[in-house]
Amino acid sequence: MLMVPNFRQIKVYLRVFLYSKSWFLFLMRLTGYRRLELIAIEEDAKVIKSVCLDGVYSITSPLSNRVASGQSKEVNVYELSDVIVSAYASVFERDGVLLLYNEKIKNKIRLKINGVDEVAGEYYSRASYDKFVDKALFLGGDGAFNWYHFFIECLPRIIAFKAAGLDKSIPIIVPVECKNIPQFHEALNALCFPAKLIFMEKKDRLKIKEIYLVDDFFCAPYNMRRGYFPSVSDYSVNLGFLRLFAEEFLSKIEPELKFPKRVFLARSNDRRNYNQDELIGIARKYDFEVVFPEKYSVLEQISIFAGADLIVGPSGAAWSGLIFCGSTARCLSWLPAEYSEFLCFKALSAVSGCTLNYIEALHDKEINSTGDLYGIDYRVQADVFEASLLTLIDRQ
Repeated sequence: MLMVPNFRQIKVYLRVFLYSKSWFLFLMRLTGYRRLELIAIEEDAKVIKSVCLDGVYSITSPLSNRVASGQSKEVNVYELSDVIVSAYASVFERDGVLLLYNEKIKNKIRLKINGVDEVAGEYYSRASYDKFVDKALFLGGDGAFNWYHFFIECLPRIIAFKAAGLDKSIPIIVPVECKNIPQFHEALNALCFPAKLIFMEKKDRLKIKEIYLVDDFFCAPYNMRRGYFPSVSDYSVNLGFLRLFAEEFLSKIEPELKFPKRVFLARSNDRRNYNQDELIGIARKYDFEVVFPEKYSVLEQISIFAGADLIVGPSGAAWSGLIFCGSTARCLSWLPAEYSEFLCFKALSAVSGCTLNYIEALHDKEINSTGDLYGIDYRVQADVFEASLLTLIDRQ
């Protein structure tokens, strides 16, 4: 006897069909997508210049006290040919090949690859582009719209371009934030590399005949897959290269600018809300002054970090200024337990030699990914904060 499926069964069958790999692949081929083979930039690109030798790094994680250490690779300037690029992804596409840094390929089980579509562990793209450019320098990458990612992971490449002696008539690909946000524009201008700028929006794609890019001198996870959180094994950094970058900016600050010696870095937005007012009240008892970094110019922010003895505040892009601290500066921040091995700002403190301590931020949400943590509200225990603050002061 023929069994006729009921409505609920039909829905299940349709869902299985629609979400099957073969259906997705059929749709992708129909709309012009093609599968991409992953190849390391380091294997494909031509080395133009090595601008900073490798060195040793050793960084202790914030809450777990595990150590990331090793020999960082030298920083090379590369040339790639005939690739399609976005200013917001650290990948380069060419004829069915996706070029990306070797560390990202090795860690693809844990990390999402930005800038392409993924289905069942394979990567696809339509290979379309808006304009053709003969030559360009690349100053974009994963998260380039964000101040931390642009300032720490993208902008230092200008130091390498200068050292390589590249023609200053070659235009530079930058995110459109370099036109729309004053601090992005100021930071770029401060490095005195007078090239024409190609501003790209997130939807834009360019095809470049010859593009120049710089090694991944600070390897850190950008977007992690569900169920994974940062580990010390995800990080490596060329501290010497970032010191060269920091020195370039420190030489430009005005010594007559005076800022507080004890600084509380406050947030003015409502993302990742926490008991800020309560902690500010405690910090003010010990002569800390509240600073909203985004209200200052780039050079003023650098002066704040360079002149401060004690700095406290929530984890965030404002801590990019750690590379400008004096070696005797002492700092305090906080992170949730899931970020116990998040090393980005600990690495920046190693650049300047300052001390950065952490306490735990508490939340009551179920967390399954780094994305869940991005906008979550939390609380810092007031007694723990005050005790840690007093320890910071006593060790000054």
